[in-house]
Amino acid sequence: VVATSFGYFSIGRLSLPDLPLAFFIAASTWGLIEAIGSPIATTAITLRRRRWWFVFAGLMMGLGLLAKGPVGVAVPVLAVVPVWWKERRIASGEDAARLPSLVDLLLVGAIVVLVAAPWFVAMAQHHGLAYVHRFFIGENLERFATDRYNEPRPFWFYMPIVLGGLMPWSPFILLWLPTWRRVFLRERMVTRAEWRAIIWAAVPFIFYSASIGKQPRYILPMLPPMALLLARTVIARLPD
Repeated sequence: VVATSFGYFSIGRLSLPDLPLAFFIAASTWGLIEAIGSPIATTAITLRRRRWWFVFAGLMMGLGLLAKGPVGVAVPVLAVVPVWWKERRIASGEDAARLPSLVDLLLVGAIVVLVAAPWFVAMAQHHGLAYVHRFFIGENLERFATDRYNEPRPFWFYMPIVLGGLMPWSPFILLWLPTWRRVFLRERMVTRAEWRAIIWAAVPFIFYSASIGKQPRYILPMLPPMALLLARTVIARLPD
């Protein structure tokens, strides 16, 4: 679904960092969900597996930071916080103690710094602190919070962009209507996998919708979890 969607196909033909950034955000979000949202780690094997997922997520976030700035870290973290919070609510007592610890978080942060810091240190030494200011403030904060680079656009700007970016798969979104009707009527519960994919898709949408400087390509990180939800729905309706 992702490979054949209009959004990825069109941006993939342009020399822009947004597509690599979308990959790094998707990979790091996946890694964090596997680490935080997997079954409670009760053995040395599962603890080690979870830690490797954290290592993978830290590596991907570091590369995302190099690709286009702090958004490569912020979006995956924001997408996983609700997952962690829900797991904390479900777990209790001894199980809660086995959830990711401060050590795990420090490990992720250390890997992000190890991956990204050498480049910024080298650039600061060569160009001075003006480079760091330009990258983090000018190219990131000001693009997000001001209209210096892009004209202000309405909050709903990305709604048609998402539908167009998912073409030719967008019409399959209509298959969600019966499912959500059953959810609202309490005839069906949202599964844990569906909940995570919905949060994963919603966070980039809300994050970029809240920004002043909007561009269609910024919403690319939302399409992979949307594709997972669409694929899950289509597969569920195929004959056995």
